[in-house]
Amino acid sequence: MEDRNKPGKPRDISDLKARLGLAKPAPPVPRGDGAAPGRPGAPRAIPAPPGASAQAQAAPAPDMRTDPLRAMGAMASAAPAPAYHPYIDDGKPVESVAARGAHRAARMTLGFALLGGFIFGYWWGGVVGDRKMHNRMVDDAARIKGEVEVMSKRLTIIVDALNRNGQKYPTGAPDFELTAAMKGFDLSQPNQTTLFRTNYARFEDIAIDELFNYYNDTIALYEQIRRHVSASEKEKDLLDAFAKESKTQDVLYGVVIEPGKVTTGKLVQLIENVCKGGKKDCTNVADLEGFMATYSPGGTTFKAVLSGSGPKVIPLAHSEMFDGMVSGARPEALAGLDYKRRLANIRILATKLFNIQKSLQQHLADEAAKPKVFAL
Repeated sequence: MEDRNKPGKPRDISDLKARLGLAKPAPPVPRGDGAAPGRPGAPRAIPAPPGASAQAQAAPAPDMRTDPLRAMGAMASAAPAPAYHPYIDDGKPVESVAARGAHRAARMTLGFALLGGFIFGYWWGGVVGDRKMHNRMVDDAARIKGEVEVMSKRLTIIVDALNRNGQKYPTGAPDFELTAAMKGFDLSQPNQTTLFRTNYARFEDIAIDELFNYYNDTIALYEQIRRHVSASEKEKDLLDAFAKESKTQDVLYGVVIEPGKVTTGKLVQLIENVCKGGKKDCTNVADLEGFMATYSPGGTTFKAVLSGSGPKVIPLAHSEMFDGMVSGARPEALAGLDYKRRLANIRILATKLFNIQKSLQQHLADEAAKPKVFAL
């Protein structure tokens, strides 16, 4: 130990190199079996791949345990070289992966934008179309209301003429003045374009129902008036003869009840009223006591009372059957009965129209008063 530390004598650092792995390996010992030389117990060297140089094939692989850096460098140098592929320019630009992704994203964005635009456009088109139809419905309601007012004025003229006839001829006797007036009525066809080529389907259900009924009944009323005027002019002579007998037909009839073993009723002609207390005027029905009656025209009269002692009388109202029985089957009587029937049907239809006319006009006014909405 002391000799090793003396000055001037080189130091032996082989142990330190061995510990640090820097000691040179011992020379290879030839093997008798002809295999590659190496230290006893060391792994066999990996043969070089094809194509390596003869020098690389002859040199032994460094030991990983003693010289790891050289061993790794030798392994890297022994790896086969990558195949060489010459670059050929075909004149076409090379599309990068990033560019392809960008193009795909752009196409997807454009597709979603187009789809969203189509959906929005379809929805907005429906909204705008519905708003336009609503505004058109409001305008159409005003036009229909105007046409119905024209029809209502014609109906008012018809109803007024029928009321005058009823006051003048309460029994339905022929009225030639009424026939002449009906001939001058404006019975032109209502404007179907104004009434029905519109958005009336958007009205309230009751307004639609009243509009159709009013139109159909108006057409039927006009047709009945035309037929009545035509038939009245054709049967004018018969109706004139029937009118002359109207006073006889206007006579009141009744049935007198006579008590006995079997209670019977006899048809009588009522001549005049009998008022209570000897009064002359029996305008008030409460003052009417009975009638002076007779069993035959021009025969003896007797008193028949509505209630109390004496013969009981029941007045008979005029009806179509009753008038036919009284008048018989004479041509003028049949013409007169047909006249009454036609006029009665006209009254019924005109009254029906007059009753729904006010309601229809109010519903149309409500539809026309609805506020309009914004629409492009």
